[in-house]
Amino acid sequence: MDRNVLIENLRTTLLWENVCGCIENINYANVLLQKTDLGNNLIAENASIQDSEDFYITTVTESDNKIVIGYEMPFILCVNGKYNIQATAAGELSIPDTESYPYDKHDFLSMGKKELLSFSSIIRISQIIYRDVEIIGV
Repeated sequence: MDRNVLIENLRTTLLWENVCGCIENINYANVLLQKTDLGNNLIAENASIQDSEDFYITTVTESDNKIVIGYEMPFILCVNGKYNIQATAAGELSIPDTESYPYDKHDFLSMGKKELLSFSSIIRISQIIYRDVEIIGV
């Protein structure tokens, strides 16, 4: 399978879902809250992405039998059902290269969220940095 086609197929499904899952994690939501004026007084009890424009691939390299992907993802996260935080997540993740993982055996584009997330173990998110963080609604 062509590397660029593979990454494009995974970008809108598996990669996006995995980064969303991290951002919605309470620990990551608390990191995001600390970057706002609310951070000192509030602890995340729940978090869900309300909107995400896209998942942009910024760099792609190969190293040690893996594909390293730089990404950016603008999003709006609702924390505790009340606070909307707009930000951009940026960072790096890696997936096995096409010779070490049987991507051809899976149709990621037709999978639902639950099935996609069952493949989370092939993705290693090595970094998430938040930029342009602001509260847009309370």
